[in-house]
Amino acid sequence: LASGCKQIVADATADPDLRRRAVPGLLFDSANLSAITRLIDPVEPPQLVQAAIAALGKTSAPEATAGLLEKLVAGDAAPVELLVEVLLATPARARALLEAIAVGRLAATVLSRQQAMALWRYPDNKVRLLAADVLGPPPAVDRGPLVAAYQASLQAGGDAVRGRQVFQQQCAACHRLGDTGRELGPS
Repeated sequence: LASGCKQIVADATADPDLRRRAVPGLLFDSANLSAITRLIDPVEPPQLVQAAIAALGKTSAPEATAGLLEKLVAGDAAPVELLVEVLLATPARARALLEAIAVGRLAATVLSRQQAMALWRYPDNKVRLLAADVLGPPPAVDRGPLVAAYQASLQAGGDAVRGRQVFQQQCAACHRLGDTGRELGPS
């Protein structure tokens, strides 16, 4: 079965939907994981790329996690949000994603705000702790008091040096100004 599916998937002239339906059949032979990873390529039809990402998400093989991270690091027109969602699906993959961010292989900006929140609230305690360490603390849920606390300062004169310090302490975990901070929230 796997060899027949491999032939179909490899045939760039075959119907894209037929190729997409053949991708899960590649999982019957773990030697095909690299072939599935290679399908995550902007020259392939989008439905085939999505099928490849979904197939890699169904296996717990470390090679699948490595392949997903490799494609995310490469940054070519792959659907970043879908790659991240598959990496968030298991604690081992979520830790691998956070470790890649921690060592600088990936920028934290690959995460949407919702994905960062999912890491901060992850069911696995190790992932939550690593997320707080790598991404900084999660933002406050109720921002009303924070906004109200800074309203009075709008009337005062500005101090750029002090303002930069406040930004770095209070805002940079989610917002970016120049080369400081993270782009998790609006900047």
